[in-house]
Amino acid sequence: MKAARALLAWRGEAYGGWQLQPNVPTVQGVVEAAVSQIMARRRVVVRAAGRLDAGVHAIAQVVAFEVPEPRSPRVVHRGLNGLLPDDVACVALSPTTRAFDPRRFNRGKIYRYRLLNKWRKCPFRAGSCWRVGQELDVDAMREAATALVGKHDFSSFRAAGCAAMHPVRGVRSIRFEETHDEVVVVIEGEAFLRHQVRIMTGCLVEVGLGRRPPSWLEGVVAARDRAAAARTAPPHGLWLERVLFEPELSWEVGEDPWTTP
Repeated sequence: MKAARALLAWRGEAYGGWQLQPNVPTVQGVVEAAVSQIMARRRVVVRAAGRLDAGVHAIAQVVAFEVPEPRSPRVVHRGLNGLLPDDVACVALSPTTRAFDPRRFNRGKIYRYRLLNKWRKCPFRAGSCWRVGQELDVDAMREAATALVGKHDFSSFRAAGCAAMHPVRGVRSIRFEETHDEVVVVIEGEAFLRHQVRIMTGCLVEVGLGRRPPSWLEGVVAARDRAAAARTAPPHGLWLERVLFEPELSWEVGEDPWTTP
């Protein structure tokens, strides 16, 4: 095996996001440390399908790295899970080519944003969903979301410091899943600007709380101005659910990669 691609899952509370940063623990840092130890302490760079911010969780992030020492997929898979901290896991792993770049080759991503749809606190989900404090009008949110689907200039949903070359992005779909006390916003798109999913969710929550009418979001998109949108939803409610490839990736060792925690 000259290169490997792996499916990673993690809880983001303890990390400053995926990408390496000085003096801050990151998921890339702990994964590269584990891979390096498996490869006889040789430095190995792990490339991911995209960056995730501090506090954001991943159900299925796709990464790739070279394998400078002869290792089987099963040995690397077991070795990673033996060395990674408890809040990071290698769900599955397969051989690949050195040319495989998960950031360049993916055709989109699916994110889930979890909203606790009641006023009471839930200590068991404090780090995994946003407690909005009152019941949301999901029908109004669903109506408002239609303004966000399609290809648009998403400047109103772009955080400061975004390094994207341009603000035009394509959102394929937005749907809502409801349980007895959670509303989950599921967003699929080709690519996203910095904090775009969280800002869109913050706007949808404004509508769901009755502070804005559903038609308001059309004006936010047209304004192309971050000041026109609502606050950014907190990171701990956001989960990267899936990275999309064509054809879909298969895995040599590991478990079903699409099991939601």
